Amino acid sequence: MALCLIAVNPWIHPPTVNVQEDQSDSLLTKEHCKLVKKAVGDFLGAADYFFKEVEKYKEEGAGKKSDGSFESAVKFSELAENYSTVFSVWCKK
Repeated sequence: MALCLIAVNPWIHPPTVNVQEDQSDSLLTKEHCKLVKKAVGDFLGAADYFFKEVEKYKEEGAGKKSDGSFESAVKFSELAENYSTVFSVWCKK
């Protein structure tokens, strides 16, 4: 029964990509690559901000705020890592 449900699940299908003539073997255009690269920097900047907030809250003794900031820092770090992987695979030649 589980196999039947997986087969009809719409989220399982591979994504379709509109390949343009100037892309040859890449899924991303140069403009997309620039945006991905900028996003990596933005995400790292946000992660750094939240890591600094963690340090500040720990010094002030605000444990709950520190926990929330740490979670945000980790999430932005993970986003930066994921976007870096996309950039390395599809943009770096």
